Amino acid sequence: MGWAMGLEHIVGLVVSLASLVIGGFWTVGSVAARNLYKQQEGRFDSIEATLRKSENDRSEENEKLHRIELELERIQADMPGNFVTRAEWEKSPSHADLQKLYQSIGDLSSTVNQLVGESRGQTDTLKLILNKMVNSKGEA
Repeated sequence: MGWAMGLEHIVGLVVSLASLVIGGFWTVGSVAARNLYKQQEGRFDSIEATLRKSENDRSEENEKLHRIELELERIQADMPGNFVTRAEWEKSPSHADLQKLYQSIGDLSSTVNQLVGESRGQTDTLKLILNKMVNSKGEA
């Protein structure tokens, strides 16, 4: 009987210890799960706040864009003849076209400068010939 009683106490102690361990794990698990839930809930709240802020920013940007569009319409209504249409814009010379124009003007300028120089040379030559002729008649 002593053994049986001792064995019952040992089994009771083991069962109590096992239930304490299981209860401890359950408590730790519950606390960890609660903390994880609070973290996730905090993250979701943060995401919701970010989305709300983003929606507010977008609505503010949309309002700004709408105000700009209204201002542009008002300007177009006030000055209809001063705006260039897309077709007119496409017909206007591009930077490359203007560069070609300036290059041809530069080429023409150098040609004119060359002709002016040659003309001066010819004028000087004619003046020398005329002076020679006038001087040679005066000597004769």
